[in-house]
Amino acid sequence: MDGHPLRLALDLLKGTLALTVHKIRYGLASRLWHGTNLVTEQMSRHTQQVRLLRAGEVLGSLDVSTVRDEIGSRRGTVSFNGCLHQLFSGQPLTRQEKALVLAQLVASFSLTTSYDFADSPLLDGDDRLLMREVLYGAGFAAREMRTFIYQSRQDGQDTTADIESKSTREQTRSATRKLEVVDVSLDEFIRFHDANLAQKHNYRRWDIDAAFVADALALGKARILAARGRSADGLTPQGIQAAMIYTWDDISLKLYRISYDTAKTANPHANKVLIARGMQMAHDLGLLLDTDCAPPGAAILYERFGFPERVRTHYVRATLLSKFAAFIRRDFPSLDRRLRPWVIRAVTRVNRSAA
Repeated sequence: MDGHPLRLALDLLKGTLALTVHKIRYGLASRLWHGTNLVTEQMSRHTQQVRLLRAGEVLGSLDVSTVRDEIGSRRGTVSFNGCLHQLFSGQPLTRQEKALVLAQLVASFSLTTSYDFADSPLLDGDDRLLMREVLYGAGFAAREMRTFIYQSRQDGQDTTADIESKSTREQTRSATRKLEVVDVSLDEFIRFHDANLAQKHNYRRWDIDAAFVADALALGKARILAARGRSADGLTPQGIQAAMIYTWDDISLKLYRISYDTAKTANPHANKVLIARGMQMAHDLGLLLDTDCAPPGAAILYERFGFPERVRTHYVRATLLSKFAAFIRRDFPSLDRRLRPWVIRAVTRVNRSAA
């Protein structure tokens, strides 16, 4: 969003033109020429699986989740983990064939939807480069981001033994004895998260995240856990000290969202307990754990856990409506408060007429 408004508008126009050309080039005519067809199946309220077939055999597929935000702008991501990895069916495909499969799948993306997703830290160099070439050609902006991953090295159940730093390992085990981990609802997580940020600027957009997480929960691809103090009688619920949303697919389990109480009375290692629980869940499910990138403070913590660092590419495509709304919200907050009700009503009318 940085830059002069005119430059932003030109970049958006360029990206829209690029995706339009891509859809023309790799859409219906391309599928007819190459003998492929696109099949869409509704998986849940917000998620569709798009499969590309040839002679009845699946060449590649994408699970695409799309929701409308608070002003009615459509926003999409790929899979519950927001990662592109299991694109191809496993059939022996040449690089040129892989590029065609990905290009035809991307041609199914909507021009009126903003997209935000990343490739997988498991992709090899050539597939990552291929993906970047196709998506850049379709008008997506790209930037490198670092993440941390964990693959269980334990045959038994004690995955905390994999924590590299002795002090972090002992802190985690000590906090585990003092806290209990329980399942909580999405509404409970949101209330806890927002209460922790009551005195700070809260950038979280729950209208989007809540829809994605609700879909994942409905399909058994997510879990929300909270760490809270153990009561003396074992019956009286104690206050939540940290909470985390985990999402997963067939490849990896992601630490999707985390929030923790910074009050002096809270256990300072409650978040470590939930990270360790994520390690255990990944081990039990036979999946890779992905920390979903990491700000500087979290990066230091993950390094203490001994998680190796990986680089992945983050892809973004914005629409004029989403970009304009973000620009106004950032630079003109008072104008944003005045315009928002009007914009919501206007977009709602447009969406209803288009339905």
